[in-house]
Amino acid sequence: MQVRFEKEGEGDADTAELISEGTALLETITPIEEALYQTQNESRQDPLNYPIRLNNKLTSLMLTAAVGDARPTSGAIAVKNELSAAIESELAQLDSVWNENVPALNSRIQSMGIDLVTISDE
Repeated sequence: MQVRFEKEGEGDADTAELISEGTALLETITPIEEALYQTQNESRQDPLNYPIRLNNKLTSLMLTAAVGDARPTSGAIAVKNELSAAIESELAQLDSVWNENVPALNSRIQSMGIDLVTISDE
């Protein structure tokens, strides 16, 4: 993901500070994303080369527990609870960023007459 600001007179101190804040925001959410998902996977072989993350672990546990007609074991339930707690912790951090950091950055951007942060498919 890239941070890009377009404004006449680019390069002034205020714009540089905004770019720094945007970069800091990305540096805050990147570890959260990487804890939840393996972001380095690009080919079918990559899951063998990079460690699985929380979402993959939970999915694998669900598939394993779904095999057969028996209830999930107490161990499977304990692992599910542990993984769910770790995922909830990451999502709580992300909610904090979305609800506090992004609005603060958007307010600052708006006060400078720059369009708000948008997400594109590029």
